[in-house]
Amino acid sequence: MQRSLFVGGPDSVTNSLVNNSLSSAVEENIQLAAAKAFALQVGMTHPDVIKIDTEGCELPIISSMIDSFRNAKAIYLEYHSEDDRLAINNMLSQTHILFFAKSPHPHRGEMVYVRNDAFPTIMQRDRWRIGTVLTAENRIEEPKTIGQDGPRFTQDWSRFLESSLTKLSPSTPVSPMKVLEIGSFEGRGTRLLFKKLVEHHEESRLYCVDPWVDGYVPGKSQHFAKWDPFFVGQFQRFLKNTLDLGPQLVRLRGISDDMVPAIKDPLDFAYIDGDHSAEQVYRDAAMILPLMKNGGIVLFDDYPWTHEGNRCGDGVDRWLAENDGKVELLFKEYQLAVRVN
Repeated sequence: MQRSLFVGGPDSVTNSLVNNSLSSAVEENIQLAAAKAFALQVGMTHPDVIKIDTEGCELPIISSMIDSFRNAKAIYLEYHSEDDRLAINNMLSQTHILFFAKSPHPHRGEMVYVRNDAFPTIMQRDRWRIGTVLTAENRIEEPKTIGQDGPRFTQDWSRFLESSLTKLSPSTPVSPMKVLEIGSFEGRGTRLLFKKLVEHHEESRLYCVDPWVDGYVPGKSQHFAKWDPFFVGQFQRFLKNTLDLGPQLVRLRGISDDMVPAIKDPLDFAYIDGDHSAEQVYRDAAMILPLMKNGGIVLFDDYPWTHEGNRCGDGVDRWLAENDGKVELLFKEYQLAVRVN
């Protein structure tokens, strides 16, 4: 593949396929090889350490080789925009911890990620301060209850939700809203949905569906076993983190196949962020469609997320294809949103 390389103005370190503020007026034609294909060719599909600094092309390379990156023990990278930084962190945060970061310029910096299993245990990992020698003196305090110091979370898996809600509902709802969340975990996304869509009207309701067991999803641990430690104690954390939300929050503890049919209210908004297997994502969407009001919004999280050959978005794509004409695509980014016609 032939492409133009924009020669860096300051030095060759800033050469890039992207014409940016550091590029000079000089271009060179170069031969490119796809990173994934090259890795297969040289037999390096699962390296222990990856360093990537491609002056703005990091995100598409990581996306194309996500399994390789998630299996790497350490990843050294640069990012070249705020959107890229957020997207890269979202892709890696479930398997790695951000161990070091430096941002000497706005929207430009360096990050180092280390796999979770490099620490004694995943649960102990969150007790250590990032970037310091691992000693007992560096333990972080245990999370406090909401009554003492606000909600506390072990993971930030809702980082795209707030911006999506702002796009989908830029103003305060004037009428009561019935909202469904499939997959509530510790309640971070729950609080965002509640604040944006529910708290303004006493007749609004937020239905939270989650099995809240000490593992990923009942019956799915054989495929997603490495996620199980994240979910130990999740229900207790959810209860503490949502203690102040009152009766407008309706907790439905169980798998979505059992709990969604129990909901009788027509829904204005549904957020699907539960079991990420493509088949279950499809089933969740199929179950909620008859419940949606005309003009209601369905928002899917983690559309491009993949794990061991399972792509979350495959379930979404299947549902979209079967309901062509019944739903209108609003945007397709890391999250995907549709309006029900």
